[in-house]
Amino acid sequence: MKKIFLLLILLSSTQVFAEKIDDCEDFYEIAKEVMTVRQSGMDQMEYRNSTKKQFKGRELSRRLNLIDQAYTRQYFGHIPELKEGVKTQIKTFAERAYKLCKRGEW
Repeated sequence: MKKIFLLLILLSSTQVFAEKIDDCEDFYEIAKEVMTVRQSGMDQMEYRNSTKKQFKGRELSRRLNLIDQAYTRQYFGHIPELKEGVKTQIKTFAERAYKLCKRGEW
């Protein structure tokens, strides 16, 4: 009986862990999207307002937090010579968001 109970606990914890990894992978993609929009030059308030129309609840809150964090980063989108730097900044921002998500901080 104890073995069955232990097996159920193990299976359910594995399921929760897998869901968290999937959630963080989705969050990585969202962070890339947010930073790409940031580097395109879109106004922060305009972006926040359009996001509020599309999402609700936890998803809205997470996206608005990402938007606010992205807009604290420097804007390089207007300098053509820095295209590689912009790509690196987008990737770095998304990786940081993923790590914070895995730690449960976002």
